[in-house]
Amino acid sequence: KQVTFECCALNWAADKSYNALAIYSDRGEEVYEEYDADSETTHTVSCTIGSVTGDSFLIEPCAGTYLSANTFMWTCYILHTIYKKQQDLTHGYYLIPIYFKVPYTWKLNTTFSASVKVKAAYGGTGYPTQQDYYFQLAELYDGGQKVLAYDIKSLFPGDEETVSLGATFDADMKKYSLSV
Repeated sequence: KQVTFECCALNWAADKSYNALAIYSDRGEEVYEEYDADSETTHTVSCTIGSVTGDSFLIEPCAGTYLSANTFMWTCYILHTIYKKQQDLTHGYYLIPIYFKVPYTWKLNTTFSASVKVKAAYGGTGYPTQQDYYFQLAELYDGGQKVLAYDIKSLFPGDEETVSLGATFDADMKKYSLSV
């Protein structure tokens, strides 16, 4: 069985920048492509992954940009664990990431929000029920994190939900995490 994964980016706030998209997995780099971004074009990369060994397999779509000619930074990525046999999961509930949106903020002391759209799923053998899922936006720093905003959503398998969490951008080059 083969599955195709896609990763796309739209740099709506940038006139011109040099960026990269990639998809990594437990096997390493699946696809990597650099491109000139503009504010009108969605750039997409994809890869097809067949049978994998091991029961849990990490997929990591990434988007990044060059801050200068020699300085590159991954600015957005999502870690998604897939399972060879989902019915073997302890409880069977999981989320499928559909997309995430991260803002590009120009000015300090500006409020921003990051969004993620997910679909609740169930791979167990019993009758599925509604489950609570925790979403958080955190500021990352060496040795830890500070939760800035959070939300809890109750979803049935098959439900899709977009969650947006906000904070204030108060210092240049901070790192943030939107976690599910």
